[in-house]
Amino acid sequence: MKSPSKMSSPNAVRQPPTGAGRERLRRFSSEDLQKHVGLVQEAALIEPVEITYHGRARHILMSVSEYRRLREAPPPVALHLSEIPNDILAELANAEMAPHDDDIEQRE
Repeated sequence: MKSPSKMSSPNAVRQPPTGAGRERLRRFSSEDLQKHVGLVQEAALIEPVEITYHGRARHILMSVSEYRRLREAPPPVALHLSEIPNDILAELANAEMAPHDDDIEQRE
């Protein structure tokens, strides 16, 4: 059996980070899934993986525990600026950027 980096999909290895602490999903083609179902399933136990068809994302495969965690998570809450408690506004006003984020304006 081929290793993930030698599968038919050139994107089968982990993708580089895409910013803000988020990484792209590990990708496998539909052909990879058919030929190496066990390997793809093992990868999905570690983290969700993307299954592509003709190079386009088609499915996400993840463990049952990850699926349940996502289903049971409380929905995100958006607040209007006037609804944010004053103590949190004060913390935000006094917050400083981490040194490695100093060039954030240059990256955009």
